[in-house]
Amino acid sequence: MLRALTAAALAIAATAAEAGDSGFTVQLGPGVKFGPAYFGSADYGITPTGKFRFGDGPPRPGLSAHGAFRFVGARIAADHAELAGMEDVGYAVELGGGLGYEGEGFGLFADIRQGFFGHNAQLAEFGGDLKYAPSDRLSLSAGPRALFATAPYFDAYFNVTPAEAGASSFAAYSAGPGIVSASAHFEARYALDDNWALIGTIDHEMFLGGAAASPIVQTGSAHQTSLGLILTRKLSF
Repeated sequence: MLRALTAAALAIAATAAEAGDSGFTVQLGPGVKFGPAYFGSADYGITPTGKFRFGDGPPRPGLSAHGAFRFVGARIAADHAELAGMEDVGYAVELGGGLGYEGEGFGLFADIRQGFFGHNAQLAEFGGDLKYAPSDRLSLSAGPRALFATAPYFDAYFNVTPAEAGASSFAAYSAGPGIVSASAHFEARYALDDNWALIGTIDHEMFLGGAAASPIVQTGSAHQTSLGLILTRKLSF
């Protein structure tokens, strides 16, 4: 895993170096999210989040490549009575990239990410947004998302092994690969200056297929809403 992370970091650095004067940028920063305590949970709490994205400057009409990142917090069984007998799932980092298409007032994207640490699955996410900028500093976007994953993702967050079934209140369950969820995403970005920005997000996710049928989700909720706030810094190369 460390070799893969190192390779990804080197690839990003190499791309930045090759970009030279072409306006290559990196956006990164920490944030907090208020949402479900774990996938399928009916309980809510505050967890860390963040943003990491690289590309070749501000969105412009046409097709372009970009980086993709997601942080998933740990699921600690001892913190939730309903998970007694289940194995812990460590935090996960998902790294990858994708393609985006920018049109007049809209954008489309397709991302592929590889999981590290908490899970080692591959994920594919597709979506689109309608976009509106009421001022030079404020921009708004909203649109649908669909998330697909390979079997290790279901193993980590939705499946129940026979050993876990014997120690918990859940029946043994196995699903995946396939669709994980469909969601609606809203984002408001306010530029503090040319380099710093505040990003607020609202997401409503609905688990589908094998994820929705998981006894973990059935005990909690298949509908998950989260609010996020991230402070980002733009670095140009």
